[in-house]
Amino acid sequence: MGRHNADNRSVGAVGITGKLLGLLGSESAYLKVIVLYGVVVSLLALAVPFAIQILINLLVIGGLFHPVVTATAVTFGLLVVSGGLYLVQVWMAEKLKRRVFVRFSSLIVLRVLNTSKSTWSQLFPSNIGDRFFEIPVIQKTLAKIAVSGSTFGLQMFVGLVVLAVYHPVFILFDLLLLGTMYFTVRTFYQAGLATAFNESDHKYDVAGWVQDMISQPEKFSSDNARIGGIRRLDAKIKDYLAARHGHFRVVYLQTLILVSAHVVLSVLLFGVGGYLVFQGQLTLGQLVAAEIIVSGILWGLRGSGELFESLYDLMAALKKLSLFSDLRPEQPTELSEKHNDMPELQFDDVRLSTSQTGLSFSLNDNEVILVRGTSGQLREVRSFLEQAERPPSGQVLAKGIEIHRFHPLDLGNILMIPKLPPLVGDCLRSSLSSWSSSVPDGAMLEAFDVVGLKDWFDELPSGLDTSIRDLAGISMEVELKLALVRCLVLDPKVIVLSHAFDLLQFNDLVDLVTGCCKRYGLKFLILSSATADQVKVVEGRWKLLPVVGQSEKSGRSGVVA
Repeated sequence: MGRHNADNRSVGAVGITGKLLGLLGSESAYLKVIVLYGVVVSLLALAVPFAIQILINLLVIGGLFHPVVTATAVTFGLLVVSGGLYLVQVWMAEKLKRRVFVRFSSLIVLRVLNTSKSTWSQLFPSNIGDRFFEIPVIQKTLAKIAVSGSTFGLQMFVGLVVLAVYHPVFILFDLLLLGTMYFTVRTFYQAGLATAFNESDHKYDVAGWVQDMISQPEKFSSDNARIGGIRRLDAKIKDYLAARHGHFRVVYLQTLILVSAHVVLSVLLFGVGGYLVFQGQLTLGQLVAAEIIVSGILWGLRGSGELFESLYDLMAALKKLSLFSDLRPEQPTELSEKHNDMPELQFDDVRLSTSQTGLSFSLNDNEVILVRGTSGQLREVRSFLEQAERPPSGQVLAKGIEIHRFHPLDLGNILMIPKLPPLVGDCLRSSLSSWSSSVPDGAMLEAFDVVGLKDWFDELPSGLDTSIRDLAGISMEVELKLALVRCLVLDPKVIVLSHAFDLLQFNDLVDLVTGCCKRYGLKFLILSSATADQVKVVEGRWKLLPVVGQSEKSGRSGVVA
């Protein structure tokens, strides 16, 4: 249930409408061009009814054929211009789609990278990446509304003005049409948004459960677990279908009213127009032209139901992505000269949830501290360092500043924690350098040598260009060392090895850390479940601290030899 807690914030229709207006404002240059061309296209759309009006009037009065040829040629030219401008509209809409994709892709990445893990973890982002796929929804719906919506709105405005000029009676027709539009929006807009938001929430609920079942099939290996998982999936699908039905009901009623208006107003115009022709208050050409104009407006009115549904989809997508836009980026950490002489990492009487005594130490130059404890205790210590949690009491400091006050990227320049899996991306080079072009190949090759992977690297088919797919099935020892290489090449001040490195032989871990300290002058904090007998080999060289109950004063200390 926590998966969607982030969406339970009070983000109503007004808030999402504000975000839509903000998006329109940021892309106003392209939207203005699209609307401008829409105005011209709407005006040129009157060329056909006016040409037909002229043609019919000429036929009625028995005119010459030459004016017909001229009117046809002029109409052809205007339609060519109108078609060309419409194509420009479509091209500008494509440019708008690309800009929206770039804007939201950058927004997601930058907001996440600039947000502390403690803030991020409160949002339960287990399937948060799925929201990326709302970007294509925004692309398509915004472009569709910009082109089709603006064109329809402008054609309706121009057409209604022309009808009113034809005869004052048509003003009543204009008012009926505008009243229908107002009633439809007033009655169904809020309901359409609410049901669209509800449908979107249930869609993500189903997707989250499907993702859980696929990513953790071992949890559903027994018959009972499998049956339970499928039943829960059926329940979620049932809830989604109910939500979808509720949204479709609103859209369907909206479309029903618009189609009914199409029928009634078409018949009304035909009957009233025919009567005016018989009364001599309207020419036959004007009636036919009015019918063509109104037919275009009413068919657009009938199809506006799809535009409303696109608008609801757009607003629902913006609501999902508002999770990123509403994140407040952490402010850059300002380090003054007084912080330069302070320890890179310091624990000041930090207490765990399972202990009553505090953990205190300072990590000094070229030093290694090994903190021993249970897996649960070590995970809690790691969560403090990752800014995921705050200690119940005490402080974790980096350069004398409380660690939760650090910008995540600034903290990464001081302290790094090797994480699994180490390989992401397309090839070994991009994965180990975190896509940073400033990491030379020589630095990566040297790191391979320091961690003892030179022979393994020499056997790779394409060296640093080896595809990640070709590295499937590597041993856990190699994975751990590759994770360490990723940290080494980015030149941090402190490396924290989690208890995952307990999978290495302890003597191998000692050699690994010793080699890194000698070559890079690093400071290490090792979180380990090693036994007292195992750590005897580093007594006098490393500080050895239990995770609870002792400070560094009672631990053995020393500098790496």
